[in-house]
Amino acid sequence: ATEPPTGGSTTGQQSALPTRIAYATTLPDSAGRGIAERWCLLCHSAMLITQQKKDSTGWEKTLGQMEKWGVTLVPEERDSLRAYLLQNFGRPARTPR
Repeated sequence: ATEPPTGGSTTGQQSALPTRIAYATTLPDSAGRGIAERWCLLCHSAMLITQQKKDSTGWEKTLGQMEKWGVTLVPEERDSLRAYLLQNFGRPARTPR
C-alpha cells in the first residue's frame, strides 16, 4: 500500500496553496513607453511603476521628485511621460453617487 505524501490529505484533496501573484516585468506598450523605459527603469523595476495608482497631481509630484534626484526630462518628454503614467497607472475615476 502506498502512503499519502507528507502533509497531504488521505481523501485525495490537496491543501489550498497561496496563488502566486504575477508581477509586471515590462511596461504597457503605448505612447511614452520609451521615455518611461529610459528614465524610470533606470532605477525602478516595472513592478514598482505598474503597481502605482496616482492621479495627475500624484504623478506630477513624483516626476518633480525624480527631477530633483537627477532625471533631466525636456518639457515634451515630461508631458508625454506624465500622460503615459496617468493613462496606464492612473487612479480609476470615481463614479458619482
